Amino acid sequence: MHPYRAKKYGFEISPHDFRDALKELEGSFITLAATEVRLLNPSLRDFVENLLRTNADYVRDVVASATRFNHIGHLWTLAKEKPGGGLMSSLMSDIDLLTASIKRVFCGKHYIFTQQKEIKYLDLSVDAQLRLLIDWAETTKSHAILNLASSVIDHLIEEDGTLSLGLDEAVDCIEALDKAPWVQQNAAPDFRRRMLDAALKDLSFASAYGWVRLLRYEQLCAAWLVADTTIVDAALKEYKTKRVYEEIGDNESAGQLEDLNTYLTQLQDDFGISLSDAISQVEEEIAEKSRHEDSAEGGGFMRPTKQVPLDPPNENEVRRMFRTLIS
Repeated sequence: MHPYRAKKYGFEISPHDFRDALKELEGSFITLAATEVRLLNPSLRDFVENLLRTNADYVRDVVASATRFNHIGHLWTLAKEKPGGGLMSSLMSDIDLLTASIKRVFCGKHYIFTQQKEIKYLDLSVDAQLRLLIDWAETTKSHAILNLASSVIDHLIEEDGTLSLGLDEAVDCIEALDKAPWVQQNAAPDFRRRMLDAALKDLSFASAYGWVRLLRYEQLCAAWLVADTTIVDAALKEYKTKRVYEEIGDNESAGQLEDLNTYLTQLQDDFGISLSDAISQVEEEIAEKSRHEDSAEGGGFMRPTKQVPLDPPNENEVRRMFRTLIS
């Protein structure tokens, strides 16, 4: 933002301006960590946010110079807290500038890996960006923002028609659309159907948690089709007979397996999916890994996945399979 304002208002800048400003503010207004700057007092955040709410020029400068989606997204979050305030008007006053700036920064890389192999987030994830734009379009009834949301969906749907999101993330976005009737009425083609079709096109890598989210959504979705149930039933059969055991092998720690066990138990208890053999195997793996985690050197202990007999369909699954035949 500093170079942008210098060019706009005609003052000179130096390569050292940023570091000089940090030195001047450190101790009285901010603290410096290895990779981030923190405000010393919450009242300072309130002061900056109030400045944005009352100064349209600052808002336009932030929008015009944004390098991350979250720079603009945070302005929207502040504006929505007081919809009748000046910040909302400032944001929407120059829709061409706003949409051009969002197009410049959306759908970019939102994380990196550190040298310690840890994920460091740089921006909102693309699915979070989509949910924010859906909310923005619904609140303001803006076709320009609606078109931006459509562009994000285009980005998320691969050339083969599949969705470049985890199943749980896809359900998050579809549920956001269900809460946005104006968006649904004005979107062409139907955003929800596009997202749902893409999510269902390839369920081969769906996790237990993703399945819990999808089956729960199926129970509530008024637009769910018989064809959707047919796709889900076939993929569930594949998951139950093969993929669930691959997922067990993918989880390396006892803690991860405990989470998996929770979701498998939900699938069995809440949705009638027979997974008792898989659950038994997970419980054995948890006990085994708990005994070896402290003593294993370098995490080298890996037990081969057991081949277990498959659970026969239970009464709920039989009903589900035949439900698609009912006209």
